[in-house]
Amino acid sequence: MQHQTSLLLELSKVLKEIGNKKCLDKAKSLENLPTHFSSLNFRSLDLNAENVLSISVCISKFQTPKQLKSISFSYNQNMGDVGVKALVENLPKSLTEIGLVGCGIKDEGGQLVLGWIKTLPNLNVICIENNHFTETIKQSLKNYSNQHPEVLVVY
Repeated sequence: MQHQTSLLLELSKVLKEIGNKKCLDKAKSLENLPTHFSSLNFRSLDLNAENVLSISVCISKFQTPKQLKSISFSYNQNMGDVGVKALVENLPKSLTEIGLVGCGIKDEGGQLVLGWIKTLPNLNVICIENNHFTETIKQSLKNYSNQHPEVLVVY
């Protein structure tokens, strides 16, 4: 449990360094999370790609606990493809649920997500709607969904 407490404190520190009001409020709530958690929610914090990188690197430094199952960065419109790249490179394979709704992701990021989710053995849900995908990426997401009916893909 010490490991998780340290992770929450480090994430809180990163959010305080970002410094906007939403991040400061989220930092306080992280400090009050139980030491055993399986979900992290960074929704609607006005994060940009650099912020997402800082958060995902922080998570990766702790060799993210295997119990981390769900993560959301939804509604951070300035995350974009660069932010997706940070997530793909740093988040754990233990994820079962991912939220990337309305994150300003374009086709490049969509391709990264498609490659990434194929490496997640226990993925159950990915919500990635309200991004800036062409029909090509939407079709690829549909194809993935058809080939993996055990995964709910909302695009």
